Amino acid sequence: GDKLPGEEYISREGCMSLWNQLPRYADCCTLSVQIHENGTPLAGVLVKAELLNYAQFSPIAKLITDEQGRMSLTTGLGDLRLHCVKDGRFLCRKVDLRTETAVTIDFSAAVTNESEEKAGLNFEMQPPKDDMRFLSAQSEETKRLRQQKFDAALAKRREKEAKYLTQPQGEAALLEAGFTPEQAARGGSILAGSYGNENTLLSFLLADEQRELRLALLENLSVKDRYDCDPAVLAEAFDRSQPWKESCPPELFAPYLMNPRVGLEKLTLWRKELPERFSHEEKAQFAADPRSIGRWIREHISHHPAEEYDELLTCPLALLELGSGSQPSQHILFVALCRSLGIPARLAPDDRRPQYWDAACGQFRDGMPKGEEGRRLAFTLTSHESEPWLYTQNWTLGRLEQGEYQTLDLMDKVWTDNRLTLELLEGNYRLLTCKRMPTGALFAKEYRFTVAEGGENSLTIAQRQAKLTDLLSDKPIPDFSLYREDGTVVSMAALTAGKASLLLWLEEGKEPTEHILNEMEDLLDGFCSLPAQIFFVVKEKASLRDARIARALAHIPGIQVLYDDFRDTMSMLARRMYIDPDKLPIVVLCSQGLNGIYGSSGYNVGLGDLILKIFGELR
Repeated sequence: GDKLPGEEYISREGCMSLWNQLPRYADCCTLSVQIHENGTPLAGVLVKAELLNYAQFSPIAKLITDEQGRMSLTTGLGDLRLHCVKDGRFLCRKVDLRTETAVTIDFSAAVTNESEEKAGLNFEMQPPKDDMRFLSAQSEETKRLRQQKFDAALAKRREKEAKYLTQPQGEAALLEAGFTPEQAARGGSILAGSYGNENTLLSFLLADEQRELRLALLENLSVKDRYDCDPAVLAEAFDRSQPWKESCPPELFAPYLMNPRVGLEKLTLWRKELPERFSHEEKAQFAADPRSIGRWIREHISHHPAEEYDELLTCPLALLELGSGSQPSQHILFVALCRSLGIPARLAPDDRRPQYWDAACGQFRDGMPKGEEGRRLAFTLTSHESEPWLYTQNWTLGRLEQGEYQTLDLMDKVWTDNRLTLELLEGNYRLLTCKRMPTGALFAKEYRFTVAEGGENSLTIAQRQAKLTDLLSDKPIPDFSLYREDGTVVSMAALTAGKASLLLWLEEGKEPTEHILNEMEDLLDGFCSLPAQIFFVVKEKASLRDARIARALAHIPGIQVLYDDFRDTMSMLARRMYIDPDKLPIVVLCSQGLNGIYGSSGYNVGLGDLILKIFGELR
């Protein structure tokens, strides 16, 4: 709906309105924006208030300036980026809400394209400082009851999982049915990942002798599809694609013709009925010119964005019956109709536009082009860094379209030897690299470049480098309790009061824990004179018999041993310090009392030396 009395409207997505709930749980201010062009207030400017998240700028609000060129937003006390766009022209401005809450922007500086920046521009985004008063403390009784419920649920899940088919059991069943050892190994892996749906998959694999083809179909499904797919959908996809098995190139047949999965739609039956909805003449025209399928969809399927849920996709047959649906739903219909007529088709791996295989030129072509189809050119990214590049974690790539950068879908792209080659449409692009600091701040670089015939079409990227002081945070940690060997409860606020402390949750016998203990021993003089208390936290007394833990206790005087069940306390502390609670050891450095300044999880090369340097800074 459109109206919600007493609430602050911040965006609209299709038929859904979004309302601001931030004041419920954070300190806020009101950001006021005035946009003019050469002194004249400018109405109708789309202002996207963006955070750097998932290595891309993501809008938390999308508002339009009024007749006075104004808009306002209640938001947190950190950095925001304002992306202002109208009629294809745009400009961006970073705002620090800690120091400014009223912004005036002259839109005469707006552009249709930004200048190239292949060296990379450094920038950072600071989050709001959290406030401990918004944290709700739980009583020990509440924690105990919650843990009981968690343990009971976990036990039920494990009981259910114990009944799932294992990979060796799956391999054995397939070998017995006559599959080759290589096929049985592949099939066993698929069956073991079906989470209780192995009977459906086994029935499909054993239905006839075309075992390689049946394996290929299952291998092209997602893991989720394997554990909830309908056997009728598998059967239809397999049976109805057989007439084109010999004529379709083998590398295209399984993923782009037989595959029942197109995008993120619910898997349904459509292979039989879709072609029946069209005359012989129409189907002949579609086969001769697959772009005519796109033209037919545009003429017969309407699109009403204001009445759609953007993330809710209409299945192909339902879309035909309704005669109305979102553009992503129409794109899925295009691919489904192509495949049902024996034409390999897909959603493009970068921006999800519908494509069909053009045998004449030996490549995929756009099936529903917005305008003149651009050329695709090879573009190579390189890096000299050891840290792996993970899409939407530490980098993204976006293409400029009508004043807005549209992030490409490159989740399946894998770097090899610090090199990645992409096929990109001609145009203007922005690449962001991003690294989260222990403080919560995001250190980033922005690259801008053009893909064009005859251009350089290559780029070397890097992460922005941080200084030691950039790594240090200032995070008050809520008090928590650990235990001494005799079961005595210890308040860590009391134990650390007025002192610097180093806390390590250790997992004896595991390599990451052994690495940090080895580094501490290699730097023995530094840790023996460390200007901080050292606490080893273990699960039980037997952990102290581990050779490396025992050696550290013997060689470094004053280490205090405490005990924990490695559940709530460790998880709270890890999340508070922006580290992974599932990777041990957990290492937390505190300055005066429970004030977290640095955290680490898992094994990080050189951590021992870094600990000494950080505490050296505190002297």
